[in-house]
Amino acid sequence: QQQQQPQPMTCGQQSILQQVRRTLEELFRTAAAQAQRSAQQLDLDALARGLRMLRDGLERISDLLPADASTLQDQCVAALRTAVQEQCELVGRALRAGEHYQRQPLSELQKVLLRLQQLSTHAELRTLVDTDMLDQAWTQAVGEVVESFGLRRQKLLDVLEHSDATQLAEVGDSYRDLVLLREELPCCHAQTSSQFFEVRAAIERGVMQVTDRLTEQSSRLLSADGAVLQSRGLVSGIRMLRQATWLDEVRPGLASGLVERVHEDLLLHVYGIKRQLDQSVLHFTTQREREDSTPKQVDQLLTHTQSLRDLLSPVFPDVGDLCLEAAKGIQAQLAEHKLHLDSKLEAAQEALRCVEETVGLHSGGLSGVSTPAGSGSSTPRCPTSRLKLLKDAWGFVLH
Repeated sequence: QQQQQPQPMTCGQQSILQQVRRTLEELFRTAAAQAQRSAQQLDLDALARGLRMLRDGLERISDLLPADASTLQDQCVAALRTAVQEQCELVGRALRAGEHYQRQPLSELQKVLLRLQQLSTHAELRTLVDTDMLDQAWTQAVGEVVESFGLRRQKLLDVLEHSDATQLAEVGDSYRDLVLLREELPCCHAQTSSQFFEVRAAIERGVMQVTDRLTEQSSRLLSADGAVLQSRGLVSGIRMLRQATWLDEVRPGLASGLVERVHEDLLLHVYGIKRQLDQSVLHFTTQREREDSTPKQVDQLLTHTQSLRDLLSPVFPDVGDLCLEAAKGIQAQLAEHKLHLDSKLEAAQEALRCVEETVGLHSGGLSGVSTPAGSGSSTPRCPTSRLKLLKDAWGFVLH
């Protein structure tokens, strides 16, 4: 059977075909333009629909589409690649802007990262474009975050390592930067966790260095051996810990708990001085103990307490007040001791005068003192009051 030959199209049919082709070309170009805008805005669902339409058109009716139809599709993919690269660069610029992170810019950055993350996991897009491009975009963005995090982490670690932990207050902003980044960019938690906990461990080691130093200085200070003037580092350490309030954000009580322990030790020490005074050598049970003792021990306590007050009042006013109270008690004890010695000295001097006068009576007599008649003795009698003074003088000499 003879094969039928296609009949040539009539003029009317050709006109209709041209009209259909023009309509399809216009629709294709419109779809390509919309897909390109969706790519630029990273409107992923709309982009996926547009790319799907372009691909289906090229597969089914390529003869009716414009000659540059494939180029139009490639332009959409190129627009997507450009938009993705711009977003990755935006991430880097945002992280490098300013000395410290700011909450609002990071919050906006989180939206960018989420779009890039969605781009890498968008199931339909992964069937329409090169998946390597989608994966690399997310990897690059996360890499920017991790790099920025790592730079700030290293800066903080360098300060802790080379300053002997004396600048803990100064690295608080760096630590808060790391915390803020993790709070505002939760999509990067997994990539920053190990570095973050490494920093926390380093900070706690730094605080332990401060603790050891303060403990040593506090022990030297509390020994009451004249080391107060060598313990200025204790005050500077306390001030540093009080300024480093951010340490309690690392672990509750990390700084404030240490300060409070030192505070309690100092209070106990000053209370101990007060107890020493109550049981000091100024409280004697016998006259011999009182007269033999010297205020040397109390002088040492007074000097130590006054030095403590001068040193600690700026950081622990209550300890300074307690030192003042103890010093006043010491001074009162010293005044009482001096008054007692003065009175005994005065009595001794009077007794010695009595001795001198008695000796004078024995040698040549004393006007106004008579001897009993018929006694035959040339030794005068000492008045009773002078005999008592003699006894006191003799007792003073014996003691």
